[in-house]
Order: sequence, then structure tokens, then C-alpha cells
Amino acid sequence: MNDESRARRSREAFATLFPAQASVAADEELLSSIVFRDGAAVDIKMGERLFYGGDAREITTAQTKEFLDRPLRMVMDNFNEAGLLTPLCAKLVNRLLKEMEGTELRVPKEKSTFLVIFGLGLGYHLPELIRATRARWVILVEPFAELVKLARDIVDWSEIAALLKERDGAIHLVTDLDPAEMAGEVSYWISRHGASYIDGTWVFTHYPLWAFTEGRNQLLAEADNMFAQCGFFEDELKMSRNVAGNFSTRPIWLLNAERRPQRRETAVVVGAGPSLDEAIDRLKEIRDRVVLFSAGTSLRPLLRNGIVPDFHCELENGPEVLDVLQEAGKHGDLSQITLIASLSLDPRISTLFKDAIFFFRENSSGTALFQGKYRPIRGAVPTCVNTAVSAASFLGFTELVLFGTDCGVRPGKSDHAEGTVYRDLWKNRPDIVRHYPMEIEGNFGGVAMTNWVLDSCRRMMSTAIARFGLSVVNCSDGALIPGATPKVPEAIEIAAGPIDRERLFAELKKSMVALDPGELLASFDVSAIREKNKALFRELKEVVDRFDPDAPDFTGVHQALVAFEAAAEEKYAEIYRISEGTVLAQSRIGMYCGLRITDEDLRRRVNKIFLDTLRASFEEMERQSETLLDQMQQYAAPFLRHAGGRDPQRAIAS
Repeated sequence: MNDESRARRSREAFATLFPAQASVAADEELLSSIVFRDGAAVDIKMGERLFYGGDAREITTAQTKEFLDRPLRMVMDNFNEAGLLTPLCAKLVNRLLKEMEGTELRVPKEKSTFLVIFGLGLGYHLPELIRATRARWVILVEPFAELVKLARDIVDWSEIAALLKERDGAIHLVTDLDPAEMAGEVSYWISRHGASYIDGTWVFTHYPLWAFTEGRNQLLAEADNMFAQCGFFEDELKMSRNVAGNFSTRPIWLLNAERRPQRRETAVVVGAGPSLDEAIDRLKEIRDRVVLFSAGTSLRPLLRNGIVPDFHCELENGPEVLDVLQEAGKHGDLSQITLIASLSLDPRISTLFKDAIFFFRENSSGTALFQGKYRPIRGAVPTCVNTAVSAASFLGFTELVLFGTDCGVRPGKSDHAEGTVYRDLWKNRPDIVRHYPMEIEGNFGGVAMTNWVLDSCRRMMSTAIARFGLSVVNCSDGALIPGATPKVPEAIEIAAGPIDRERLFAELKKSMVALDPGELLASFDVSAIREKNKALFRELKEVVDRFDPDAPDFTGVHQALVAFEAAAEEKYAEIYRISEGTVLAQSRIGMYCGLRITDEDLRRRVNKIFLDTLRASFEEMERQSETLLDQMQQYAAPFLRHAGGRDPQRAIAS
């Protein structure tokens, strides 16, 4: 093949691999040029300086060898932080690790699936890195369009395309210069192909750039979050029971996901961040002119300071939530407050409050079982602050002020406000110590430290602000929330007069659905759900039975179960979410262990244990799901005959 034919094939391959960039590269006027020596590209002239300052081929070869000798890899090394050590998952982990005792587990021994390359330059490093890492999916980060166009005619893109075709792979180009956007785009492509495969990802940096350093650090900090499995079987059982319990305990108001007339009042959302301490005085001054939403553990410091919110927002179903609220009730009268909460909340909690407004939570098993014609409200996770912002917006409030929603900590500062259980009652508990490995921009400049949960909270609020058309002022001295206007508490002015709360609540209730105890349970078709549950687990066991215990294919098992769950979303819509999280978590555990074993005999032994335990786990989940459906039938039975609520203590009995 002559040079002209090779160049044509390379350009055609480039256009196929990067169709969006091909037209940009062709039209871009260049300020840089390639330096040739003996017919070969050896450097890039950028104004008065050279990009490499030497022969790019030699420099790249040495750089690639050094990287492969001592690579930077994204390795998942903590099952618990990734949400994979739930009770059923722990049985699998213990059995596999016992069989693998003495095996080096630090990095996967088989091929990685992702290769992230920061920097293209002339691109000489691409083919060797793809070959050596055996990556299936390559994410190339190059924010400078000039370098993309120059490399188009230097790299043999047909070779890159052929390498990726061999492994049914792909390459993606990320062009963002902003580090957060850069890391977010890389994360997007990882999630698109499957975050399960992030374990062992190679991360290569070709040339020094501040944005690469920051973007890479944010990506590494986000790795555990991407690998984490959301939702697990035991918790989903509890949440489904709680939904039935809340429907049977007392009359409730249902906040359906629909737009309501815009409210003229200003809503204040209060979180438990440390900057709340400096805002208490201003909150007292404006209290009678705003509608106040407390979120999670912020209720206690508010009550201790004589501030009673209009609404209190809760999201989680853990047993400690009830204890925390009962303790907070020692400092103020909860019966003056209206609860806004996910239906998955412990049914005993709503009885502490004056009224209860519930909503269906997104991506929850209880929602899938009972929602019917109603829709879950969006943006209510991952924290109670998100719940408060989302609930306020769906109630019609568009002018919001945030206090104590720090979404992180200032270096050297406390991570919670004075008067919270974290500062008073739980200060010596090692199990709730928080870590903040991510550095992000502060709300009033400087930096704040955060973790993936609080960063997700911040990002979700930013999305809600844009999606719901909210005008938000953030008075919190923590992380910057894009879309919110930073302002110190003292600068907050509320022009309106005192709010007529009786009228406010009456108007809000007109926009919600009033439900008597058991109203939705009376029409719950347990028999139909029971048949779907049996069919779901029958198919799951058939998936596992397709794999030969003597021919290990850990990745294949995972892929098969991912495909099954994708189809189950429609086929078994009402019931699949209860087991989905644990099914996928267990398949990830098997893949994690299997990819670290090179000894074939050990691989076969571990594979047999993996498949046997997986099947036994499915049988156990089927039994417990049947028990849940029996309980649902018991909840519904009284309301088929007569009205009246159930004792909240009985409503959570298992």
C-alpha cells in the first residue's frame, strides 16, 4: 500500500471514529505546524516554542515504557465503600475470598476494559498503549482542536480502528478544557459502556497541563462512586414494606410530580452544614416572612434555637432516623410541623408530625409496586437537602434561599453545624467519620473539600435549578452550587410581610392528592405480582445455568445479568427493582475476583463456587420476596372490608 492510499484510509478511519470532530478539524485554521525531519513528524511548532523539544517518537516511546512499567490504574479495593457488602453479598465475598486465600488481589490480571489518555499531541503513543493494555474502550482527552487536526494526518487511525474492532471496542474524544466538565465527560463514557468495568482502568497523561491534573484527580476521586452499586435487596424489602405501612397508618397527602402554580413566597431550605451556625440570627429575623423547610439533621439545631420550620424533609429509611427525630422533639414541638418524606420512610415517623406529605421516590422498589398512575418526584436524592429543594419546587416555590447546604467542608473546619447529633451525640462514633477527598471551588471563593455523596448532592441541586427554572441564593460557606447566587446571610432581604400560614397550607393541600388509610392498598393485585416474581427468579436461575462451571467466564455472567435486568425493567416492572441491585452487585463481585486469578485450576474452583452461590442467593431472594408479598396481602386485607388505619408498630413488622 502506498503512502497516499494509507493516508486516505487513515483519514476515512478518523472520520468514522470521530464524525463530529472530522468536520471541525477540516475547517479549523491552524496557528501551529508540524516539524518534519527526514520525512517524519518529530515535533509541533507553537509560535516561538516547540511542543516536545525533541524527537516526539523517542520521547513518546520512553514515556510509554515508563508508564507501562509503573502504570496509574483505577482499582476498586473496598467492597464496603462500593456498596457491595450487604448481607447476601457478604456471603458471596466470604466464600470466594476464602477459596482465593493467598491470591494477590491488588489489580486485575486479565485485560482492562478502559484506557483513559489525557493528551493526544502527535499521537505516537496511542497504538502501543492500546496494544499493551488490551483496552476495549479508549477515552482520549484533548481539549486543543489544533492538536486534533495535526494528529489526524500523523496517526494511522485505520490501525487504531482495526485494533478496537478486534475486541468490539470504541474510542471517544473528550474536548472539554474545564476540569470538572472534562472528568464528567470521561465518567459519562465509562457509565455508557458500563461502570462495572472501571476496575483496573489505565490512566495515562501525555503532556503536563493543569486541567489534566485537576480533571484526572476528580476522575480518580469519582471512581468508587462510579463502581458503587445503588440499591440492595435487604433495603429494598424494607422500603417496600414501609410504603405499604405508610399507606395503612394514617391519612396522607401525596405530592405527585406535576407542575403547580408558582408561589409568591420565598422558600428557605436549611441543611446541617457548619455554616448554619453563622446564619441562625438572620434566620430568626426573617422567619415570619419565609416558608421554612428543614432537611434531615438540621431540625435539631433549629429547634434548639427556637426556630420551628413549616416543613421537615426526610429521605432515608434507616432505624436511626426515628431516634434522631424523637431526640429532636425534646427541643421543640414536632406536632406543629408538617412532614415531607419518601413513602419508604419508617411508618412510625409520620405519627410524630402534624400532617404528612409523602412522595414516590425515583428508582425505588416500593414506587414500582404501588405508584400506579402517580409519578415520583425528580431530584429528591441523594440527600435530604435535595428532597427539600425538589419538594419545594414541586409545591410551586421558585424563589429559594439556602442556609447550611454546604455540600462539603472548608479545610480545617467542622463538617456539621452546632447542635446536630453529629456534634453532640455521635461525636465519638468512628462508624460515622466522613472523608472528603475531593477538592472543589468554594461558594465564596477558595476551595472546599467534599466526597462523592455531597458532590452528587451539589450536582443534583444544580440540575434541579436549571430543570425547574429556580432562582436560588446560596448563603452557605461550603461548595459552589452552579446556578445558585452566592450571598452572605446578612445580605438576605425579604420584602414581603408575614405569611398567612393557614391560607398557605390550605392552598397547597388543594394541589395534592388526599389519601385515606389503605386507599391504594385495597386495589393492590398481589396474585399478579406473585406470578411475575416467580417468573423473574426462574429466568434468573436459567441465566446462571447457561454457564459451564468448568469454563470460567466471569465477565460473561455479568454481561448476561446486566442484559437480563435491562429487559426486566419492562417485563417485570413492578417487582424487578427489589432484587436488581444485589443481582448486579454479586455479578460484579464475581468479575472482580475472577479477573484477578491466573491459575486455571483456581479459576475453575472459584467459578463453581460463584455460580453455586449465585443460584442459592437467587433462591433465597425469591423466598424473601414471597414473604414480602404475603405481608402486602395482610396489609391490604383489612381495607377490603372496612376503613381505618393500622398501628404503625404493626405496619413495620416483618
